[in-house]
Amino acid sequence: MTNDHRTALDAVTAAPADDVAVGAAGVQAGVGAAGVDAAVAAAHAALHADIQTVLRQWRPPSDAQGAIREAFLTLLEIRPDASARSCVPGHVTASSVVLSADRRSVLLTLHPRVGRWVQLGGHCEPEDITIAGAALREAREESGIADLRIGPAPVHLDIHPITCSLGRPTRHFDVRFRVIAPPAAVPAISAESVDLRFFPIDQLPDGIDDGVRAAVAAALSRPTEPDCDIPEQNVPVRADEPLTDLRIAVNTGNGEALVALLESGPWPDNALQLIGDGLIGALGQRVGGAAALARMCVDLLRERGWTGDEELADQLDGVTGTGATPLLRPLPVDLEELAGVLEGDPMDGDGRVDLRTGEVWSRPAIEYAREMGEEDEDESEDTDRWLWVRNLGSRSGYRDMEEFIGTVGDPGRADRLAIAIEGRGAFRRFKDVLARWPGELDRYFAYSDERHRGRARAWLADEGYRVSGSAPGP
Repeated sequence: MTNDHRTALDAVTAAPADDVAVGAAGVQAGVGAAGVDAAVAAAHAALHADIQTVLRQWRPPSDAQGAIREAFLTLLEIRPDASARSCVPGHVTASSVVLSADRRSVLLTLHPRVGRWVQLGGHCEPEDITIAGAALREAREESGIADLRIGPAPVHLDIHPITCSLGRPTRHFDVRFRVIAPPAAVPAISAESVDLRFFPIDQLPDGIDDGVRAAVAAALSRPTEPDCDIPEQNVPVRADEPLTDLRIAVNTGNGEALVALLESGPWPDNALQLIGDGLIGALGQRVGGAAALARMCVDLLRERGWTGDEELADQLDGVTGTGATPLLRPLPVDLEELAGVLEGDPMDGDGRVDLRTGEVWSRPAIEYAREMGEEDEDESEDTDRWLWVRNLGSRSGYRDMEEFIGTVGDPGRADRLAIAIEGRGAFRRFKDVLARWPGELDRYFAYSDERHRGRARAWLADEGYRVSGSAPGP
């Protein structure tokens, strides 16, 4: 095990998340439940168990990889929230070495945060059922390629320090899979990449990290028998594949794919907010059929009438020319990140939005910037640059659970869920009970995401802004 990997193993055993110099004896003591959000751990329970099973069954190709696996298993043993990005000492991520069909090229992304070419991948989400499914989801979202095939087992493990979306130094415990693209696959760049392209294996870009080179070499060393690349439908990513396809089309800005999906069949439940944002992009690209779909979306939004629906309907009317354009300033903000501050853990406090870039800053990110001397108090109070976001707590999230229970068709399930949300720990118990029925759990996550997105949009409108797809002008 390298020194960095040993330091990473020490770090995850530290009781305060900031202490990264705890000795190896900390592995035995662990942190127990200290610092662990029980609701987060419950939401990730199925994925956590899958990662443990996958790694225990995996046959490391070298002693070094075997030692790194032990660090992973130690993290998973002492941190039940190890697959959640909120696990500050370190958390499991999922990535894919995407090879061309002839295995002669590898797809890399120029990552905006680290400024280097890396493999595709990212954080796990509560909706992910398996670590392979998480890797495949990330690969599809970041590449825009639907027909990917993923290997049944990891090809490489890596632990590396990074400052990710938490805004604080942490470590990624990255599980890497081999993924094969279909012949003549054409990737579509998403908002998560500065650039995206296939590189010949023998002509990788300058400055590429040694860990990425090792992952590519490991992917190429895997045998090529058919059973090593299983079809994506055999990897349980989510039960709501139409919604996953929709998210990929919206996140990659693929207006044509979005329109084709919406014209091909029934729209996924609880996705009008996402659909509306995608259609605004498709209208900007002048995709045929987008205007008619936008009008349909407006009618459905106004009929449903959830928080944020009226604001999105007005914006769509303005774009299609069927109504007045709302007098709101454009801001390229991520509504999911904004919702995370508005309705996230009250212990994290308030946050802010950078009015120049649309970037959302959580309280830990703000405090870290101040600790590192990257800004002072005067800069933080600059109202021309920052839009402050007050954390509103979990009251709306609790109402979401109540309203969702009303949509559950099985009376027995609805009764169990109603009992689960009584008293303290309601969110954890609710998800624990709901996890017994994966289909209902998927439906709840979609419902909750939609409500959060709408409330964030309404809050933004009240502050005088609307979501845009590009940075505001000076």
